[in-house]
Order: sequence, then structure tokens, then C-alpha cells
Amino acid sequence: MIGNFAANALPLPGVLIRPNHFTDPSIDEKLMDMGINRIITPTSQFQLSGGSVHCMTNEL
Repeated sequence: MIGNFAANALPLPGVLIRPNHFTDPSIDEKLMDMGINRIITPTSQFQLSGGSVHCMTNEL
């Protein structure tokens, strides 16, 4: 298990925006080794309805 709503992260070039920490710290270490900036933003109210960071975007 990697964490709640882990698949609902928003990957952007060089950045991964996600709702919470991964339960396995080695994932963050690998992302850091790859030079990917990690941003955690609180989305607890959106998670109540089953969504999170990725669900709040409108992909074109």
C-alpha cells in the first residue's frame, strides 16, 4: 500500500502534487533522486466526496 489517494496525484514536468504523504518513505526518496519536486496540498474536504488533486483539474 502506498497511501490514500496516491493515484490521485497530479504529475507535472518535474513536480508531483499530491494530497498526502506516501506510506512508504522510499517512494519519496526515489522521487527526490530523480529530481522531482514533491508538493503536498491538503484536500481532505475533496476526499470526502471521493476526489483529490487530480480530480480537481480539467485536462484538455
